[in-house]
Amino acid sequence: MLVRHAEAVPTTRGRADHARSLTAAGAADALALSQWLTVDREVRLSHVLTSTAARATTTAEYVAIGAGIPAGEIARELRLYNSDFGTFLDLLAGRDDDVSGLAVVGHNPTISQVATWLTAEPIELSTGGAVQVELQLERWSDITAARGLGRSLARRGD
Repeated sequence: MLVRHAEAVPTTRGRADHARSLTAAGAADALALSQWLTVDREVRLSHVLTSTAARATTTAEYVAIGAGIPAGEIARELRLYNSDFGTFLDLLAGRDDDVSGLAVVGHNPTISQVATWLTAEPIELSTGGAVQVELQLERWSDITAARGLGRSLARRGD
């Protein structure tokens, strides 16, 4: 599953972009995403990987709650913050092969670009949006050749 972080407070002087937190509306959207994951039995997550930006980690915590994953098991990856397409795919390719049911919480434009590339469908995730992508891979390292092989199963908020 690919998730774009929920709505964040605007950039202001003196506040680093990386530290921007969720707005009240963003927190409500993240909670709604968590509830969607709880209700939708088709979504089976066992791992959450997130950018280290505050808005992404908070969104990831909501995703983890909805998936029944302890917050302490969320993997945080600095390279997802401001990642380009290649870096994003490299991070996926580096996952342990026993990882299935992965949710990645990241940023646009890259998260939408990866969703579009994997599914061959035009996908533009709004803040707090998510798309469940089904991939038939033997190894995560095979993801670099998976263009158009994914299937979009469920979408929220795009």
